[in-house]
Amino acid sequence: MKAKVFDYATERDDENVEIRFTDGSRYDMPTAEWRAIVDAAHAGLLTWTAVGDDD
Repeated sequence: MKAKVFDYATERDDENVEIRFTDGSRYDMPTAEWRAIVDAAHAGLLTWTAVGDDD
């Protein structure tokens, strides 16, 4: 399975965030859940991996 590569996220309202991926797909997530992921990333609790075109 090819990895999804995050492109950007947009808060659509007080309840949902639309997450877009580089392949054009999208995913809706509750704002509180998205903010928890962002906070964890800023705190260094998540690990990011670069993904090339051939992965």
